[in-house]
Amino acid sequence: MTYLSAPLEDGAISILALILASARRWREAHDMGLPVQPHLFTELAPEGGGVLAPVIDSLMHLYEIVLRRPVRVGREGGASLDEELLLDLLTGTKQ
Repeated sequence: MTYLSAPLEDGAISILALILASARRWREAHDMGLPVQPHLFTELAPEGGGVLAPVIDSLMHLYEIVLRRPVRVGREGGASLDEELLLDLLTGTKQ
């Protein structure tokens, strides 16, 4: 399943792609024992979304609580089932 949403501005990354990249960055930071929010900030800042780092951090913590296990992320272009479910929940296609 491919997620394309309206870009933040012409030529910019889509909002859902930004969420997906941030979820992977969040997982990476946790797995490596790095400070999560600064790690997320570096991903979000180029798109003007650096202030979203605490929001994404909270979202991913909540998502893991709901899943009752660590979030599984995909690699490169392919989204994991956890990522697909998260995007479905955020877009309202899953309830």
